[in-house]
Amino acid sequence: MPRKNIQCPLVSRLPEGLDVPLFALLGIPVYVCASAATPLAAAFILVGVSPGAALAFLVSGPATNITTFGVLANLHGRRTAFIFGGFILAVTMILGWIINLVMGKVNVPIGSLQGPEGAAWYHWASVIIVGLAFLAALLRVGPRAFLGTVLSFGRTSASPDQAD
Repeated sequence: MPRKNIQCPLVSRLPEGLDVPLFALLGIPVYVCASAATPLAAAFILVGVSPGAALAFLVSGPATNITTFGVLANLHGRRTAFIFGGFILAVTMILGWIINLVMGKVNVPIGSLQGPEGAAWYHWASVIIVGLAFLAALLRVGPRAFLGTVLSFGRTSASPDQAD
């Protein structure tokens, strides 16, 4: 399979170093949780965004949101909320520029991404072990209790009526 690069024309026209503050600013209003920001950052790098800009987006998005600014403004005043936003922006930009200095330009050709047909035997063995552990847990407690545990999102097993 020939190796192809996916390049976004808009990103390739950005002056070097300007992508970091742009993506740091983009991350602030586009609030995404860390687990959603990670694949977005990987996709950004895949289309040609620098690793520093992806990191700036990855950190600034989950670190800030409208609720955070609202709570800070109510508790400590608008000035503190703006200082917090400026601090997050400054730190993410500095980290992004440092990453770009250390790593340089990253080029990820699509042809180098490995598909399941090229996986080593230990990858498949790992998948089988995890699948068997999943099935064992499912059979041990039953589907309803298993889903209740998985979907509890960190809550304790005590019911809300038993709160102190």
